[in-house]
Amino acid sequence: MPALVCRPHQVVDARAEVAIVRDGVVSHWHSWGVRDRELDVPVGDDTIWWLYSMTKPVTGVAMMTLYERGYFQLDARSSAGSRSGRTGSPTMTSRA
Repeated sequence: MPALVCRPHQVVDARAEVAIVRDGVVSHWHSWGVRDRELDVPVGDDTIWWLYSMTKPVTGVAMMTLYERGYFQLDARSSAGSRSGRTGSPTMTSRA
C-alpha cells in the first residue's frame, strides 16, 4: 500500500508500521509503504517516524494499562493515591 489515490492526479503518501507486543514479546511486526518516494526506499525497521500531538493518546493508553492491572480505580478520590499524606482540597488564592 505505497500510496492512496484521493482525486485524479493527486497522490497521498501512506505508510505505517505495526507491532503487536504481548508480555514483552513481539508477536507480529509489519511495515507498509515507502519512506522516500523519489528513491523508492521502503519503510523498514530503522525508519524514523515523526509523531505530533501524541502526548494525550500515549498517556491515555498508559493510564488504561495501569487501570487494567488494578493500580487505581476510575471512581476513587484523587487524594486516595496521594503519597504526600495531605488530604482534602488544596488552598487556593484568588488574585484580582
